[in-house]
Amino acid sequence: MIKFFRRIRYNFMSENKTGKYFKYAIGEILLVVIGILIALQINNWNEKRKEAELKQNYVVNLINDLQKDTLQLKQRVIVNEAYIKIIDSVQTYISDSQLTYKDLADSLIQRYNIIGLRVTNTYNDNTFKVLVSSGNINIFKHEFIHELMELNRFQLDELKTTEGNRDNYFDGFGNNRTLYMYSNGFLNPELMVSLTSDHDHSAFLKFYINSALIQKHTINRYIEKTNLVISQTERVLNLLNKELE
Repeated sequence: MIKFFRRIRYNFMSENKTGKYFKYAIGEILLVVIGILIALQINNWNEKRKEAELKQNYVVNLINDLQKDTLQLKQRVIVNEAYIKIIDSVQTYISDSQLTYKDLADSLIQRYNIIGLRVTNTYNDNTFKVLVSSGNINIFKHEFIHELMELNRFQLDELKTTEGNRDNYFDGFGNNRTLYMYSNGFLNPELMVSLTSDHDHSAFLKFYINSALIQKHTINRYIEKTNLVISQTERVLNLLNKELE
């Protein structure tokens, strides 16, 4: 093909047909330009196709991660709401004006274990981290990027708040652990009382009541922050599902 065009140019020049030669040269340049444009267009189509496939993979993986988070978080909120009811029942019992000091001490030792905390969330954020670290997050629209980054901010805020409150609770529990027997159900009430009888009941009651209050605050803040995460997660999921339509 190249030899064919060279032959045409040579014939025009040898026959001294300068005008036709320039017209031919311009036409040849246009053909080259058109060929380049077509090649660029094909390349753009290929790049867009690859980007669309990459985006689709991220969408599917993000949906999978966030659906797991939603199920996990909602279940943990339910569990912690049940814990709040237990703590509230203790507070209601303590507020009974007919209770004597001895009744209160003996009853708490026998009937109420400090239930601990179940407030540690683990987020499925591997896809998010890869999306951000690779820079591929820019294949999404600005609105979605904003909502996804907001979700990450809510998650980090929940983890930070819960960790601080949890550490505060367990620090107090650790400092006063000799005041309290955590039976886990294997000690009978009479044995529990005897094991605790050597301790100052007033110290035990102060420790118990303070622990319950810190525990309730920790759980309530956990539920509050986790519900914000759930709400934002569902918002992001809604945007992701629109991407699949």
